[in-house]
Order: sequence, then C-alpha cells, then structure tokens
Amino acid sequence: MRRTVGVVLVVVGVYALFGGLFAPPSVILADPTVIPLPEAMIAVAIMFLGATLALWPARRT
Repeated sequence: MRRTVGVVLVVVGVYALFGGLFAPPSVILADPTVIPLPEAMIAVAIMFLGATLALWPARRT
C-alpha cells in the first residue's frame, strides 16, 4: 500500500509540474510547458516524497 501511495504521489507531482494544479488537463495536453520555479519546487518536492515512499525499504517486523 505504501508503494502504491508513493507511485501516486510521483504521478501527481509530474502532473503538477506541467501545471495540472492550475490548469485543466485539456490545456496541458494541448501545450505542455513546465510551470515557473516556485510552483515547480513544490511539484519536485511532491515527486521526491512519492519516490521516497515508493522506494524506501519496508521495515521487517
């Protein structure tokens, strides 16, 4: 479940990097451009968190 959440966060981060949080999908597909730096840093942080959750080894108890 943790890995699935991580993968979903990475996908959301990529979607946000191309303006998904600020524009509808049809606009993004018509003209994909990377958003300005402050918003891009938030998107990269979301992707980093998702990758960390997806790739960090699970604790064996």
